[in-house]
Amino acid sequence: MFLIIIPLGSAFAESNFDVIIPKGAGNPSYDPQFKKDLFAEEWYIPTKLTVSVNDTVTWTNQDTDKHTVTSGQSSGRAGGVTGIQGISFGIFDSGLFGQDESWSYKFKRPGTFPYFCTIHPWMYGVVVVEGQIPQYSQDVQGNRLTLPAMTVSTDRKYHIGLYWDPVVIKTGEQILFTLDFFKIDGSTKLHALEYDFVLIQNGKEIHRSNGFSEGGSDTRYFAFTEPGPLKIRVENIGKDKFSVSEFDTTVYGNSTKLSADAIISKNKGEPIIYQVSLWVILAAPAILIIGIIWTAKKKH
Repeated sequence: MFLIIIPLGSAFAESNFDVIIPKGAGNPSYDPQFKKDLFAEEWYIPTKLTVSVNDTVTWTNQDTDKHTVTSGQSSGRAGGVTGIQGISFGIFDSGLFGQDESWSYKFKRPGTFPYFCTIHPWMYGVVVVEGQIPQYSQDVQGNRLTLPAMTVSTDRKYHIGLYWDPVVIKTGEQILFTLDFFKIDGSTKLHALEYDFVLIQNGKEIHRSNGFSEGGSDTRYFAFTEPGPLKIRVENIGKDKFSVSEFDTTVYGNSTKLSADAIISKNKGEPIIYQVSLWVILAAPAILIIGIIWTAKKKH
């Protein structure tokens, strides 16, 4: 009889993955595939990367320009002409790093994480983190949350408690949010206190409603259609616009693969105005030269 001993760490090995920012990525018409057209397919190589929970991804900048790796929604290639900026989700941000410099991030929870460069917002990539959806609440950084979560309002007048059920928020499920309102001492409940309940997901406000506490508590219901980082804000507490409390967590979807493909497809599809604008920009020097030659011939 033989006893085989397997080290515990080998069953849950953590891996490292590399993403390259290619030379020329700061140019919105750059094409790393050397195709005949003028539109790049990859600003980060690979554009879509699939990893597991607790894996680390390292981005290395081979471009002469400085870049960032910022979680959020890029403007797509149209941003190179229109000047539209990306939207940060606030999960991770490398800050600027230059040629031959690298930046790493460890993904601690499953989900789909799109990202872009804040300086060149047409650059986009996405990391899909596979793994089981946690059985407990987490903040957007993947840290465990104890519910009810408690915060102090920005004006330091109130303690706000928040609990949601189910404790792990998923798309397509009705979520019950329970709010508790206390004086700053954290023990005296406040009755008939008005407030605004605000949900901000993926950098956009998706819900706002007015409520007031009864016996110090109130409830809100909501069903999410999209996965992604979520901010839960209690605003205008006691009709004071400077009184705000904020919580954050993550909404999980049933299919991270589909949402990642949708992100890439969305960034590839550009408005016709961008394509026309780019051709006009490229054609302008030639038109100018032709005009000069024509004018010179006319004078003679």
